[in-house]
Amino acid sequence: MKTLALAILALEANPSIYASDGTLNYMPIFKVIIAVYLLYVAVLGRGKILENKHLKIEEKKFRTIMRAVALAGAVFTLGNSAIEFFLYDNATFKVVGSVLWMLGLAALVAMLVLSIVFTDRKAAAEEQRRQDEEMIRKERNKMRAAFEFDDEDDDKPESDNKTDGE
Repeated sequence: MKTLALAILALEANPSIYASDGTLNYMPIFKVIIAVYLLYVAVLGRGKILENKHLKIEEKKFRTIMRAVALAGAVFTLGNSAIEFFLYDNATFKVVGSVLWMLGLAALVAMLVLSIVFTDRKAAAEEQRRQDEEMIRKERNKMRAAFEFDDEDDDKPESDNKTDGE
């Protein structure tokens, strides 16, 4: 309980936690979330950013490169966030924190660029074209089905359509 009280006191005394208008500064929290996601991608090898069906290179090599860049980005972003939280008074650390943030953003951009560069666009376009054709075919079948009427009388033989009195 004492540790929690000390942590709350430290956060309340930290001027970088609050924006100039007195509200909570969410940017350091957002950076921690980014860093946690990048660590998740780097350590566990899961995440949407690693999914790519149409690669020019082998999948194992692609995932290894992306995981290494994600790890670097996570370390840089987490370092920046820690500096913003705990070392807010020192001008040198502010510069280091800004450099770390730029490196973290560069790692995110690098992951995006690498994903684009390693994607086989012809195969992706071909699959998209096939999916579009399939969707159009299904829509046409739905429209045809809407105008097909099944008459129960048409299915029965002629002798069954007559009543007993005829």
